[in-house]
Amino acid sequence: MKNISDNFKILTKKIKQQNAKITLIDSDTSLKFKEAKYGFEGQLFKTIMKQLVITTPILNSLKGKSLNFKYGLYINNQFEYLDLGEFYIKDDPEDNKGKEQTEITAYDNLVYFMKTFKQSEMNLTYPCTMGVFVQRMCQVCNVGLYSTDFFFNDLIINEDYFTAQEITYRDVLEKVAQATLTTIIIKDNKLYLAPISSNPVETLDRSYLKTLVITNKFGPVNALVLGRGDVEDNVEAKDDTSIAQNGRCELRFDENEFIQYQREEVINTMFEKIKGLTYYAFEASDIGVMWLDPADCITLKDNETDIYNSYYLDTDITINTGIKSTIQSSIPEETETEYKVTTEEEKKYLKVERLARKNEGLIKDLIVENSETGEKISEIEQTVNSITQRVSEFEDVTRTLLGTKTITLPECVEGYILELNIYGNNTIFSALYPANDLFPANDLFPKGDSLISVINGSEEKLYELGITEVLRENGEICDEYELKDGKARIIRRINSDGTIKTAEEIEELGDFRIDLKEGTNIVSILNYIGNLRIKYALKNSYTDVFTTKVETNSRIEQSSREIKLSISQKFDGKEIATRLNLSPEKIELDAEKISFVGDVVVIDAEGIHMADGSKIINANGLYTNLQFISSGVLGEDYGGQYALLGIACNFSENVEFFKSDLIIDAFIPKNFIIKNAVVTVMHTPVHWEGFDAITNKDYDVTGYARNVRLYKTEQNYSFNLTQGGGARVPEINSLTEIEGALGADGHTFSNKNLGSIEIFNSQNIAESLLEGYQKIILRSDEQANTVTASSEKLGLAFAVLNVYGYIKEL
Repeated sequence: MKNISDNFKILTKKIKQQNAKITLIDSDTSLKFKEAKYGFEGQLFKTIMKQLVITTPILNSLKGKSLNFKYGLYINNQFEYLDLGEFYIKDDPEDNKGKEQTEITAYDNLVYFMKTFKQSEMNLTYPCTMGVFVQRMCQVCNVGLYSTDFFFNDLIINEDYFTAQEITYRDVLEKVAQATLTTIIIKDNKLYLAPISSNPVETLDRSYLKTLVITNKFGPVNALVLGRGDVEDNVEAKDDTSIAQNGRCELRFDENEFIQYQREEVINTMFEKIKGLTYYAFEASDIGVMWLDPADCITLKDNETDIYNSYYLDTDITINTGIKSTIQSSIPEETETEYKVTTEEEKKYLKVERLARKNEGLIKDLIVENSETGEKISEIEQTVNSITQRVSEFEDVTRTLLGTKTITLPECVEGYILELNIYGNNTIFSALYPANDLFPANDLFPKGDSLISVINGSEEKLYELGITEVLRENGEICDEYELKDGKARIIRRINSDGTIKTAEEIEELGDFRIDLKEGTNIVSILNYIGNLRIKYALKNSYTDVFTTKVETNSRIEQSSREIKLSISQKFDGKEIATRLNLSPEKIELDAEKISFVGDVVVIDAEGIHMADGSKIINANGLYTNLQFISSGVLGEDYGGQYALLGIACNFSENVEFFKSDLIIDAFIPKNFIIKNAVVTVMHTPVHWEGFDAITNKDYDVTGYARNVRLYKTEQNYSFNLTQGGGARVPEINSLTEIEGALGADGHTFSNKNLGSIEIFNSQNIAESLLEGYQKIILRSDEQANTVTASSEKLGLAFAVLNVYGYIKEL
């Protein structure tokens, strides 16, 4: 708000003598005018530019000149003037031939930021802070900065984000406003990052307002979403208590480069700054309130009891023989984000860029995702002549684990330990010396002290490392056993008296390898304690071969005359590639292995036949499959499709135990001929802990489903519920077991390690399926009478029914 006297405010409410002065700044020449229109329009967290339109006699060209605008009231025998700032005339008025008057439009100093952003002008070294960045923009655009004290002025900017985008400095300021949670205006002719204050600077009551209509309410803000536009990758901060009480009201900022790559680090701080923001949208006419700045917090007072908090965001004031003014405030467009929140496990560095160069006829989109173990790139480049698409992925399919004495290596691919390090700690050997009168038998030979064990399932294999002398340490310096690239050696850094050697001594032990089996391997050093580091290869989604690095690339190049497709895969440097070139004249195929359709497929009048005798299409129709996915009776989300399977309990007045089933709702159309049907069950154990009200003891157990059988029924649930009552869906008891589908005695899942998944396939149940609707139910045949027993018999699972057969038109 601009500084004025109380008399100025008082006289505003009365019949007054007014004056407006518009002066050319460079010549101090006053312009005669018939009418002046002053106003602005905007929203919070954006830039707001003021505009001045004057109706004046025809003048020589004023393009490029600046005006000063003042509004005054006659107080105590003189005019008190309110300085409304400088305004720049960007263009000449339209053709006014034959007219005596013309309209000249001028803008406040924000207009100087409406030019293309150039890094060469900024001349910044990155990283830099937001404060430095904004100061430099002001210097480039020759506008002063009102204050360097604004929210997130210390935010780090790591690189130049904007040169390639061909946007203006004002566009960049829009992003600055979001990142700093300010509204950017011109104040006293300088750039001002106005904070969003909830403390009103002025109360506008009926003495100022002719009309007032409150149109809507915004807030309280209880959610902040930082997104990446069409890329479904958003992070949020929210106040669940406020959402429950008031409904969700969110602010969403999309594709803001200043915060895009550090969203998780800044979102909570930003949310605390704007949490609870509330204001009312309104429309009003007033008697000429000239002293308010854009985004000023104001109070609207309709009467003594109806008082509303709002912001001064939109005004249109006309000054001629009198003054006419309207003001209003709008609220941000409502958003309700549907998104996947990035979890701790999913956090990756994701970069999304678009480069558009109209003068070159070029559009380029690039998405890069970097994680700790790999990189993914998706790129599309389009010119007037061609389109090129490239997708590549690199992954280091190794894992490095640290431990003492024993390390468990999950998800191993069959191969060997890539790297093994054992670090000295002066207690690595438990040396055993025989008494003087104790001698081994002639057929007894002791194994070495440095044994290492590898256990996979029930199989154990021992390896002798060949360490014959203690591995020592002195502070952070220690001896080390190293196995790398199939070679073993000992690095001695400590003398036998405990002092540090002047130079390392290497004991080469030669070729050596420790094998690993597929799955989980447990590696232990047996006769001593030591610190371990092990690097090994993971079973991966690309291949089952033993490899440490996988790189895949696909590329499509398309022009009006040619299409080129290529795909390649590298395993530790070995490449497998397929390339296909299509042109009007020919097709070129280059591949390490080529399988022609004629070798494996026969097409004739009877249909399409595979080489093994199966038919893709025959008289019965198209060979395809139907798929149905399970749901749990509890209807609760335990992560994806998982639901509880086993014996569950709930608590009302007493503990009640019930069957927690997986339900597959299936519908077999009458034009479908079933050839094969299999239920695939995926199970993971659950860690349960709490208090058992029956045994009066705490329980801490791992639960997994046991004695699970497969049933069918044509019966549906009989629903009898209460809104908000939390009633449980009743069990279906008229079930028919599909004998032997999961084994003669049902199936008990054996995986007990948290995070592991056991997959089990049923027998072919094609003969048990009916045409039309039916339920396939997985149910445990166990019982429980304590919470502890129930928890031990309760895991998480989901099931998929795949039905294979032929379908044709009715």
